[in-house]
Amino acid sequence: MYELTWRYGDEHVTVPLRDLTPDGLLDAAANADMDYSIFSDLFLVRLLYSLTYQVLTHGRAEVSVDGVGELVVRRAA
Repeated sequence: MYELTWRYGDEHVTVPLRDLTPDGLLDAAANADMDYSIFSDLFLVRLLYSLTYQVLTHGRAEVSVDGVGELVVRRAA
């Protein structure tokens, strides 16, 4: 189990992320009220690749998305 934190401006929201799969990421994004229009197939694949690689090598992942904010993923405590 993981946690997804979406930071945008001075605000942030943290929601559970059950696994690093497209379905898990889309569920977490919906729970965080993220804009679904950015989640094209290509965006989703690239985002998951980046998040998975960083989590597996560093235990934590952070990705900046222009106009959307930052996504931070880490293992849940």
